[in-house]
Amino acid sequence: MPSRNRKAAAARGSNLKPFYWILAGVGLLGVLGIAWVTLGGSGQAAQQPVVISDTAFANAQELVKAAQGIKIGSDNAPIKMLVFSDFQCPACAVYGTQVEPNLKKEWIEPGKVQLTYYDFPLTQMHRWAFLAARAGRCANEQSKFWQFHDIMLSRQRSWSFATTAPIKDFEGYATEVGIDARAFRSCVNSDKYADVVSINQKLGNQLRINGTPALFMNGRLLGREWSDYGLLKARIEQEIGPSTPAAPATTNTQ
Repeated sequence: MPSRNRKAAAARGSNLKPFYWILAGVGLLGVLGIAWVTLGGSGQAAQQPVVISDTAFANAQELVKAAQGIKIGSDNAPIKMLVFSDFQCPACAVYGTQVEPNLKKEWIEPGKVQLTYYDFPLTQMHRWAFLAARAGRCANEQSKFWQFHDIMLSRQRSWSFATTAPIKDFEGYATEVGIDARAFRSCVNSDKYADVVSINQKLGNQLRINGTPALFMNGRLLGREWSDYGLLKARIEQEIGPSTPAAPATTNTQ
């Protein structure tokens, strides 16, 4: 089994509903320009988080406004899930290639689950995680985030051990999923979205996330469900509850 890059505390399923409902209820707005000041618009491929002071946001609500989750699924879905993930994390590759495809097919596509993705690069142990997160945001510019997400995780072992920044690998994957290579290259070879990824990371820290992937379902941090679709499916079914029986057909006797 791949290294999970998770600590035992992440599996406790702690209840964070107050913070989560702020997440669920606030419109996700643009970031506040913090990183452009910090980075100075360097034009270089940013590979490390922006330092965001603890006083940058007055409260949790402002932090949530500045974060930008990437959604898939209906806004009317009864189950709202969040995933905080790292493209270079082996456990995230397990979740993304073995669990999430079934989640999409059986629950997201039918409109029963909405999933929102947040970046949480584990930069202290994964050298290219921050750059990869930014690349995902560049793919999202062309509405190709989820396609790029899937190929990045399925090819993780091909790029994650690179000794130099694997930008060429990312460009190749972008081309494969139909992303305009020139625009993608320009985006990745800049500091664009360094602020977004850093704020997402700060949001994860506020939620006490200490490993990836971290899955939330309707406000509760899940445990081993990330690694076993059977467990995740059972948890979703439990959350949804018994199906409402169809109303009996009526017959017009007049």
